[in-house]
Amino acid sequence: MCKLRNLQELDLSRNSFEGNLSSCLSNLVSLRLLELSENNFAGTIPSTLFPSLKSIEYVSLSYNHFEGAFSFSLLANDSKLEVFELDSHNNNLKVKTENPPWRPLFQLKILRLSNCQVNLPSFLLYQYDLRAVNLSHNRLVGKIPTWLLVNSTRLEFLSLANNLLSGPLVLNADSKNLDMLWFDVFMNRIQGVVPFFIGSILPNLLLLNMSKNEFQGSIPPSLGDMRSLDLLSNNNLQGQLLPAKSNLTRLVALFLDNNGFSGEISSGLLNNTNLGLLDLSNNSLSGHISAWIDTSTLYRPLLCPEIL
Repeated sequence: MCKLRNLQELDLSRNSFEGNLSSCLSNLVSLRLLELSENNFAGTIPSTLFPSLKSIEYVSLSYNHFEGAFSFSLLANDSKLEVFELDSHNNNLKVKTENPPWRPLFQLKILRLSNCQVNLPSFLLYQYDLRAVNLSHNRLVGKIPTWLLVNSTRLEFLSLANNLLSGPLVLNADSKNLDMLWFDVFMNRIQGVVPFFIGSILPNLLLLNMSKNEFQGSIPPSLGDMRSLDLLSNNNLQGQLLPAKSNLTRLVALFLDNNGFSGEISSGLLNNTNLGLLDLSNNSLSGHISAWIDTSTLYRPLLCPEIL
């Protein structure tokens, strides 16, 4: 296989290949796509693999059993690279992204580096065409990198779930990301209030997951601008459940369980005929069960059932 110097696409994904990757794959100098995900490859990723692949555009090594260390600087001169995926099975792979003062020649569209030992990649500061970024399950520390939303206005998917990110969630009130569909910061240590203008900044979300953080305060009215599946469970939110003037007519499902909300269920939910699932358990709500629940469409199939 390593003699196929004119080969442009190699897809061996979703098989049962095992053992180490051969360093002779670097001989495939015409390769544009290398798809080896979902196998049983192990050992280290050869350091000689990528520097010679000058035509490479798409790389997926996800869901194997690699270990040791891999340096992102080995990709620095691969100017055509658009997709790089290295989601790990075992958290035994250390990915080195910092090699200052390097600045990559590529402009990524997709980066997936979950369940690795990795720092927040600073080279993302120079990536302006990102569509999907997954940095979940990496024990990242520091502040939420909302500058990604500013740099990459076409970003559609951002997952920072299950890390150690802290501090407030700061969004630019004057910006809009109309392409963002999935924003997931589940299980971090984010504090402060839910940004007041979050609904107008990210109006087209299909999923907003901010559960298991340390948010305080109340739900902003702009949440009603979204058409999302909203998960704000297990925070420190309190006060009235939703502002009386909230008109959450686009929400498909709303999870606000395990907070400190009090008072009656807000009338802001009354006109929502799209709501399929509502969880208000483990709060301090009082009053009467609203009559609209009897005739609502709760528990119908959800837009994104696979996340539940």
